[in-house]
Amino acid sequence: MLLVFATIAEREMGTRVTGKLLLLGAPVISLCLLLAVPDLLVYRGSSALSAMLGVVDGVLLWRKIPRLRAFLVALAAIGVAKTLSDAVGAAGTPTSLPDGVRVAWQAHVVGAAFAFAWVLLRPRPKSTHPARP
Repeated sequence: MLLVFATIAEREMGTRVTGKLLLLGAPVISLCLLLAVPDLLVYRGSSALSAMLGVVDGVLLWRKIPRLRAFLVALAAIGVAKTLSDAVGAAGTPTSLPDGVRVAWQAHVVGAAFAFAWVLLRPRPKSTHPARP
C-alpha cells in the first residue's frame, strides 16, 4: 500500500514534497505514539505512513477529480470501519499478523490526523487554468 500511495502522492505533489511529507511524518507519528500509547513497546511496519499518504492522496484526488468522490467516500468508509474494528478488537478482522500480534490502530489514526493537518496547513497550488469571465 505504501508504494501505491507514495506513487500517487509523488505524481500529485512531486518527489520533493512527498519526500518531505514522509521524512516529517515518520518521526511525528512515532512521537505521537510514544505520548499517546506509552505501553506500546514495539511498533513495526509502514501502515501509519500508508494511512498518512492514503489520506493525503484522497484529499488531493477529491479536489482534482470530482467524479471520484463517491469511490473515495467508499474507500474512506472501509478504512474507518477497519480501524474501528481493530480498535474494539472485533474477532474475524482480516489480518496477516502472527498470533499474539495486534494491529496498532492508533498509528493509523495518528497517520491520518497528521495527513489532514498537512493538507489543511499547506497552501493550495495556484490553478494553471485561465479564469473564466
